[in-house]
Amino acid sequence: MRILFVNQFYWPDRTGASRLLTDVTRKLASQGHEVTVICGRSTLELDSQSQPAVTVLRASRLSFSRNPILRVASYLCFFTFAAVKSVLLKRQDLVVTLTTPPFTSLLGNLLHATRRTPHIIWEMDMYPEVAVDTGVLRDRSLVTRCLRTLSRWSRRRANRVIALGECMRNRLIRSGLPEAKVVTAENWADGAQIGVVAAAPADRFVVFYSGNLGMAHDMDTIWEAIQRLADHPSIQFRFVGGGIRKTRLEALCRAAGVRNVAFEAFRPSNSLPELFASSRVGLVTQVEGSLGSVVPSKIYEYLAAGRPLLYVGPADSTTGLTIRRFDCGWQVNCGDAQGLSELIQYLDRNPSEVNRAGERGRRAFLEHYDIEAGTSRVADALRLDTEPAAQRSGAVLHQNTTVEYQR
Repeated sequence: MRILFVNQFYWPDRTGASRLLTDVTRKLASQGHEVTVICGRSTLELDSQSQPAVTVLRASRLSFSRNPILRVASYLCFFTFAAVKSVLLKRQDLVVTLTTPPFTSLLGNLLHATRRTPHIIWEMDMYPEVAVDTGVLRDRSLVTRCLRTLSRWSRRRANRVIALGECMRNRLIRSGLPEAKVVTAENWADGAQIGVVAAAPADRFVVFYSGNLGMAHDMDTIWEAIQRLADHPSIQFRFVGGGIRKTRLEALCRAAGVRNVAFEAFRPSNSLPELFASSRVGLVTQVEGSLGSVVPSKIYEYLAAGRPLLYVGPADSTTGLTIRRFDCGWQVNCGDAQGLSELIQYLDRNPSEVNRAGERGRRAFLEHYDIEAGTSRVADALRLDTEPAAQRSGAVLHQNTTVEYQR
């Protein structure tokens, strides 16, 4: 079976969508499928693993940039490159578009209309909803209404849309997408790479945040809690990664003279065990309004390492549901800085409770969120010859099954 994937990020980048796409293409190639990936230049953290056995068509022009103007330019450059390459390729049996850049699904619509190629959208973030939720676009503006109409038109013409969690699935359905077109396939982490990490002896309770801290994340609640805990020497916050709100939080801490917060740049993926060894809980956050438009993927790495989740965000999100389902952490509403600071102090005084929650999270990871289970969920969702089990029953694709394609 010939399968085409289109996304700006791919191996050797180790950012979220790139890592997930790399895992899925490696699995499909190992099953004998002819996989092609159209992607952009690699500019971020590099993967130490070898390239999957797939054909990679990589744009050689503008690479991704955090600068807004250069970012739009890189999007347009990649979109043009991908459109030309996808049209010139031999007809594919399936095209899968991800969501970087936004509206990449239009390329899938083009191939479906001109070549009758089945098209599936793997929805990593909902656009333009995430831009509205984070204040980049105004909800009722003409631009937003036009983009929303375009995105709904594109999704309705896809054969299937893969959502990352029930909250995203529900939001897609509320936007007008028929239930029968939406399948939920939650993300994963590589348990072999991370493994359960024993906590190193330490005299501090470390709240660890890994990855990007951007516009979709609730920095304000965390900042207020940090201030409340500034005089507690046994409690430390550690932020490793990047993002506009990480930069802002670091500036606030520096200006206020806060001493129990550490900031570091992105670290190589092989340093994750070392980072987790010094942590006690994994911090996750998203703003209230982003419910369903984004689904944090860092939770699976925390669970893989046996670290419970400390989540600041809406209770009905995928992260909140995971915490309740497996009793593997704690959820705090956005704005409840007092509740967050009191909870952290409680956890500091009760290490055995933290350890038990981490053990439950690790068990949940092994059963549902390791790489084999996760890639099998997506492989199942890519099958168009049969209706996925989760679509028939309305359940989430949690089962650990391996799906083989019929060539």
